[in-house]
Amino acid sequence: MDDIESKLHKIIVTAINNIPVSRMGEFFHKCLCFKQNAYMKKLVTALLLMLPFLASANVLTDTITNWQVYKDGKLVFKSNDGNKKIYTVSLNKEDKFKTLELHIGSDIGTNETKRKLLFWQGDKLIYTSVKAVKPHVSTTLVLTKEELLRAVGPDIDKTFTVTYVEGSGNDGRVVFQLVVH
Repeated sequence: MDDIESKLHKIIVTAINNIPVSRMGEFFHKCLCFKQNAYMKKLVTALLLMLPFLASANVLTDTITNWQVYKDGKLVFKSNDGNKKIYTVSLNKEDKFKTLELHIGSDIGTNETKRKLLFWQGDKLIYTSVKAVKPHVSTTLVLTKEELLRAVGPDIDKTFTVTYVEGSGNDGRVVFQLVVH
């Protein structure tokens, strides 16, 4: 067993000696030399002290990976986080549709959270639709025709940017643009 440790020690020391040494490099060099237990203890102590902070990190980014927009159950478009195109949904207020649905697919579903659709006209927030959902990787946000018309108000033929926000603390993601005629 000592022979294996000795060979491993020589391999590690040789590898480290071939790397240009900086102050941090010297510290890690001393940590990896098995005879330098004091440095190893410092490294292990530092890692153990950092562990609670690393394990309790709060992720504030959105986790949306794909989405589809349906008008009365009929697919209008679908997109994903790799597609940089922003689709425009054009609605005529005289059409006899009942709902516009946004189906969201996420890569994780952890805590119960509020999911929002924000309607922007330029830099001005004009409407917010909020839905509290249980942990799941898939969510559907439904907007009735009445909600949409209330959201855009009298501003016909103007473009609204619709942003999806998951939880709090992030700016969300633009999922589509809306024009009501």
